[in-house]
Amino acid sequence: MRHILCIARHAKADIEQVNGKLVDRELTAEGERQAHRIANTVRRRYGTNDLCIDSSGEKRAMDTARCVSHDLGDKPVFEAAYMNSSITPFDAELKQRLESTDHWWGVFLLIAHFAFIDEAYMLVGNEYDFKRLGSIPREFPYGSMVIIDVDAHTVEYVSNDRSP
Repeated sequence: MRHILCIARHAKADIEQVNGKLVDRELTAEGERQAHRIANTVRRRYGTNDLCIDSSGEKRAMDTARCVSHDLGDKPVFEAAYMNSSITPFDAELKQRLESTDHWWGVFLLIAHFAFIDEAYMLVGNEYDFKRLGSIPREFPYGSMVIIDVDAHTVEYVSNDRSP
């Protein structure tokens, strides 16, 4: 059995400020293309069997997850409490999945925002071999992914900035 964690930054969405707060709107046309590229990357590398899609509760992340899900055969999308709560922080959940592979298998695709991808990238940085990274991006672009192969102890950055 394989144990793969794909952590993708949400696709680009229109965001506006209302009363001092950022409010999510719909994915942009480029955001939809980015979501399709995430799905294509996952399908090409791993197929669609044994795939679970989790998302943070932000509208832009959920919209990205729904678009990806549709492209992958309408897989269910789960709103992940560990990405929306300080009770079970994301890094604790991720660390548990990295250390306890006997309780899960398959491909987990997590749609999140930049901070979670950065946390994951740094969490495995000292223990995993990095594949095809080049330089570490200063900020992960919309639709980019960090793919962690838990069994092989490798991490790969996928920019997904090319045409579908």
